[in-house]
Amino acid sequence: FIGCAGGIDSVAEFTYKEVDIPAGYFCCKVQVKGLKGGHSGGDIHLGLGNANKLLNRFLSQTFKKYDMYLCEIDGGNLRNAIPREAYAIFGVPTRFKSEFVKRYDLFAADLKAEFRFREPNFKITLNEMPEVDQVLDARTQFGLVYSLVGVPNGVIAMSFAMPGLVETSTNLASVKFEGDNRIVVTSSQRSSVESAKTYVMQMVESV
Repeated sequence: FIGCAGGIDSVAEFTYKEVDIPAGYFCCKVQVKGLKGGHSGGDIHLGLGNANKLLNRFLSQTFKKYDMYLCEIDGGNLRNAIPREAYAIFGVPTRFKSEFVKRYDLFAADLKAEFRFREPNFKITLNEMPEVDQVLDARTQFGLVYSLVGVPNGVIAMSFAMPGLVETSTNLASVKFEGDNRIVVTSSQRSSVESAKTYVMQMVESV
């Protein structure tokens, strides 16, 4: 039996300010669910969907196209599990509502096609929500969303010593509001080569 030689948990913390959402916004909830999940060591080579990554692909596109305000985000649970579910609550200007919904429909169709073989039960939903009063400040929202899109996830390198063995990998495990205006992002890096483990940790830390 041959296993991983070691792992590192990399934890990032965002501290945000609450600001008032402007007038003329409608709020909605996007949720990713139905993914297989699995162990971040034993199943990382399967190329399964990571709910945190898929959710933030959508948020980054929305943030870039519209003046989006993020209210809440939550995804994953255990540090050593590939996240199966994630959701975000946010606001978009009401005048772009119909255009935004059409763009969401196109995005959802693209993702379903992309993951139809790997994740046949994958679902992404959009539901309108009651208006919220407080949202994240723009600077924290920018840093959070783009960091979650940019941070590496999955297999980084395969082993040359043993064909078929994952040498180095990383998993974006969870994104949680922890109270006291803190958002905690937990990720886990693994490698059977010590220097490679340190390097993938540096990748995550740099983002």
